[in-house]
Amino acid sequence: MNDSGNHNSLAVRVHGVTKSFGTARAQVQALRGVDLEIKPNHLIMLVGPSGCGKTTLVSIISGVLRPDQGLVEVFGVRWDSLSEDERTRRRGGMVGYVFQDFNLIPTLTAVENVAVPLMIRGVDRRRAREQAARELDRVGLGDRLDAVPAELSGGMQQRVAIARALVARPRLLVCDEPTANLDGRTGQSVMELIRQASRGDDAQGRCVIVVTHDARIFHFADRIEEMEDGRILPTPSQEILEHQRQPYRHP
Repeated sequence: MNDSGNHNSLAVRVHGVTKSFGTARAQVQALRGVDLEIKPNHLIMLVGPSGCGKTTLVSIISGVLRPDQGLVEVFGVRWDSLSEDERTRRRGGMVGYVFQDFNLIPTLTAVENVAVPLMIRGVDRRRAREQAARELDRVGLGDRLDAVPAELSGGMQQRVAIARALVARPRLLVCDEPTANLDGRTGQSVMELIRQASRGDDAQGRCVIVVTHDARIFHFADRIEEMEDGRILPTPSQEILEHQRQPYRHP
């Protein structure tokens, strides 16, 4: 199920993408000719069983993996037109990541964790901390700047991870099972932040891709794409669409 329209107006365009791992009899076909288009300021979810190709697809879209065949274009940039060094540099400025396990550095404070992507890009420490503090304030953690991850709840750690992903103002935000380790209420509040990242004045056309098994958050999606056996199905199942129509109710 793809959006149609002018390619120049798209945030993400994927056409005919294939990807396999291994060789000969051990070869596994992870993606089998995937087409996908995403508009700016949209949040889409990729759903489907484990091993269906979701993580492989977002890894290719974000420039981490190269496809065997096919075209991938993100905000007008074709990853295959760049050298490896240029891909790494552009990916660092264009793509933000939120992971299931938070991936925070345990010995750093919240503000230091969020400042890391900026300092890697050459921003001086004081300015990086100032920007990181502003981003933490946006996600409701302005009073926990000096807390280390062990002093924060799971929901707070995921908020720090979201702030870190957004601090460099990426145009593409990729979230891999962002609510899997959170209870229902906390997951809803985290998804509110992620949805806000695709909207508002500061979004600047950003698009968000969420890989998830969590039916409780389906209603946050502008569109859901269901994957099976390395392909995107023409239409998500009725069960998935029903979850999308019915917001999760806190017990």
